[in-house]
Amino acid sequence: MSSTSRSLPTLAARSPHEAIQDFLDPLNLIVSCISLTPIQKTAEGSRFDGHMSFPNNAVVPLRGRHRLALKVFHAYEATEDASGWSAHTRAYLYHVYADDGREFTVFHWHPERGRVALPHAHFKTLNDPIPMGKAHIPTGRVSLEAVVRLLIDELAVQPIRQDWERVLSRTERAFIERRSWHGQPPLPGAPLETQRRLG
Repeated sequence: MSSTSRSLPTLAARSPHEAIQDFLDPLNLIVSCISLTPIQKTAEGSRFDGHMSFPNNAVVPLRGRHRLALKVFHAYEATEDASGWSAHTRAYLYHVYADDGREFTVFHWHPERGRVALPHAHFKTLNDPIPMGKAHIPTGRVSLEAVVRLLIDELAVQPIRQDWERVLSRTERAFIERRSWHGQPPLPGAPLETQRRLG
């Protein structure tokens, strides 16, 4: 499956290890805007795939008056073509927690499991008249940069670096330039033109 490259470098990597590191470095740059805890990679089935998360898949507390916390899970795979190696997204899960430990905002894309293949969100509140927390709300692709920007701009998380806007703009621009949804199998509920090329 062709998914989404996160690499900042303009040239393809010479090995799967280098491609995965090129994928991880921007993620750590992004989270450095709000946390001192780094994202780490974990090999899974082979040296070509795995996932990235905070150490031990931790929920990391964030600074700010609402005392929110963030959990990041990013599945990847490294593939090779004529130009070299690159790493691509297989799935993402970004979870935001309230200060009492309740999960209240979630952004998901996990096309290889579950009945909903499209990117979606879950929003949970205490007073839902219907169980919106279980509803899969279509979002389109959500970048980690967009989540961090939401946390800072809308949810009063305190950035820990002054250049956070420039950092997020730079990494997100590289992400947009390199994303490659073409070649993906048709997705349930997607318009025909979106099935041919998402992004």
